[in-house]
Amino acid sequence: MFTSFLSVTPMEAFRLYSFVLVHFFLAMIVFTLLARWENLICNEQSPWWTNHSVKSDLFYLMLNPIFKICLRFIPVLMIFGPLLIFFPPEQIYMYLANGWGPLGGLAPLSQCIAFLVISDFLFYWNHRMFHNAMLWPLHAVHHGPHDVDWTTAYRFHPLNLALGPWLVTSVVIFLGVAPANILYLAPLEAFMAYFVHANLNITLGPFKYIIATPVFHRWHHTHTSEGGRSNYGAIFSIWDLAFGTFYFPESRLPKRYGIEDIEIEENYLMQLIYPFKKWSKDIGKWFYR
Repeated sequence: MFTSFLSVTPMEAFRLYSFVLVHFFLAMIVFTLLARWENLICNEQSPWWTNHSVKSDLFYLMLNPIFKICLRFIPVLMIFGPLLIFFPPEQIYMYLANGWGPLGGLAPLSQCIAFLVISDFLFYWNHRMFHNAMLWPLHAVHHGPHDVDWTTAYRFHPLNLALGPWLVTSVVIFLGVAPANILYLAPLEAFMAYFVHANLNITLGPFKYIIATPVFHRWHHTHTSEGGRSNYGAIFSIWDLAFGTFYFPESRLPKRYGIEDIEIEENYLMQLIYPFKKWSKDIGKWFYR
């Protein structure tokens, strides 16, 4: 049963890439047009297609779907593997396919709302976890660019995705939301990822305390001393407000992006290797101190 769930057919791969490419071209049109209004721009920087990090971002766009197919067993087994001790595979597969429990009994719209709120709350804490020392080398790849724009939304190490968004989604499926209903929200989640990374001076006025915006998230990409340890919410900023990590100065805009103490190469393969090099160095220091 789990083999059939984790396997992928050529048609499923085609649909996955179609989804990715359609979203890419729509986002390219929308955010290229928005960037033509000077009053909407947050920072003076090169157009997104000339940023020195865009080549790496596009590698992530094309190759992370392959990693998603290869690595999706990690979050599934982390959440559902232990249940094999108590339940037969057939019953677990039914949970995976159809939803279960109180959340599984909700109407599709209610399940979508439940997923949106619960997953974003869990992702807030998951995101904070990636800013701790052990997992930071994986997430540092995302924070490496000095120019942040909508294509930065693609720039995630595949293990960061497997232990981050993909794991959070598996947890919410475990809590009872049917995967079919989660698919309805995929366009919204993709748009928000592009939106919060875009080089736009958009704050949404008083709604900034509820909804994540480009300026809100760009503060997250600044140096640690300038606000980088803040604003972890992906869709809702209210979690940051509730847990003391909300940072949104009224009198200025974020300017400097990247990481203060390291420089991550603009080379896709070196970025994939970077976390393992960092961990090996840290282990070596621990053994030889």
